[in-house]
Amino acid sequence: KGKPNYGYVRFAEEASAQAAHAAGSVFIGRKKVRVRLSKWRAGTPTAEPRPSNFVGLFNLPYQITETGLQLVLQKFPGFLNVRLVNRKDGAFAGYAFAQFRSIEEATVCRVSLAGLTL
Repeated sequence: KGKPNYGYVRFAEEASAQAAHAAGSVFIGRKKVRVRLSKWRAGTPTAEPRPSNFVGLFNLPYQITETGLQLVLQKFPGFLNVRLVNRKDGAFAGYAFAQFRSIEEATVCRVSLAGLTL
């Protein structure tokens, strides 16, 4: 409760994505998760994103605040700001973007935070 109830996975190979979809559902921990192919990307190869001085922070708890994220991110050199994304109704959408002075500083943050649960 309090976290988004969806997620996205990018597979290295189309065959792997099709196999996961054919299974219909999988268990992650003790939770059964339904698997569907994205309608707008199904079968479309995606390129690796270009390096950027922004870091996307996804699947954040809905109760997180801008101040809370700033406390986590300010320990990384080059941190400039963070912007929480809101839905049309004004509620937090569960993701944010942090800006750094350079691509290198953003990359250090991205690698350090990979897999971190807040």
